[in-house]
Amino acid sequence: SFTESISATDCPAFEAGAGGREDAYYVFLDNGEGVTLTYASTAFDPYLRVYASTSATAVATDDNSGGGTTARLTVRNTSGQRDYFIIVPNTRSAGQSGSYTMQVAAASAALVAAAPAPPAWWDERFPRSRTPRRTGEGWR
Repeated sequence: SFTESISATDCPAFEAGAGGREDAYYVFLDNGEGVTLTYASTAFDPYLRVYASTSATAVATDDNSGGGTTARLTVRNTSGQRDYFIIVPNTRSAGQSGSYTMQVAAASAALVAAAPAPPAWWDERFPRSRTPRRTGEGWR
């Protein structure tokens, strides 16, 4: 797990109903592997979306399945090959900010440090000014 924060300078949420600001990370999964993500904050209501590298539509979303305002979901790679998934934690409502904790639980599924090039659909969905920057945790 790791602790990070969402601030007014982070990327604005692009998906209708997704809320205020957001970060972006990714995880590689071999075919058949799954990962459970738990996203919690005492500063705001967390909302979590996950995208497959080949899809501009979220393959999973969650608001409060982890109890209280904690978001929790499980994603499994069924693509038939190794693939990566983009994890997008954000605030449920505009104007929220603060620290959060992201827990990643799965065998051999960890957030990686070297980000691949964004998928082709990324530029279509995110204007150039919102293309994530690369950090030690992946895209940001």
